[in-house]
Formats: sequence, structure tokens, C-alpha cells
Amino acid sequence: DPLPGEPTIDDFADANIALIDALGLDRVHAYGFHSGAIILVTAVKRAPQRFARLALGGYAIWTPEEMRIFGESYLP
Repeated sequence: DPLPGEPTIDDFADANIALIDALGLDRVHAYGFHSGAIILVTAVKRAPQRFARLALGGYAIWTPEEMRIFGESYLP
């Protein structure tokens, strides 16, 4: 089900960890692209013991100004 309200990156990270729990998995290999990569890095920070390997693609590292510009123009 969709997460309620306006979920944050932290909410999506917690949902990923909850999914791992719901599936009864101890440790997982995970791949994330773009915002999925940001979500997975956040999940790893919250529960590093749950991830065996992590692969990332398109991980954006921006300055606050770049984030502002992206946020204003990504989905007009």
C-alpha cells in the first residue's frame, strides 16, 4: 500500500526495512537507482546489519542550492 501523507526519505527507508522484516529475511542484497539509492543509503544507516551488499546507480550528491533548483524544476 502507498505510504500515508507525504512520506519522506526516512519513511521510505523505514518501509524498506519493514518489508525485509515482513518477508522474514535476515540480510539482503539491494540495488537502488537515483532516489532509490538515496533511500537505500538511508536504510543502511538505520539498520546496517540488515544489508549484505548494496549497489547504487545515479546517486545524486548536490549542494543545497542544486537541491533547491532540482526541487523547483523536477516535477513542475
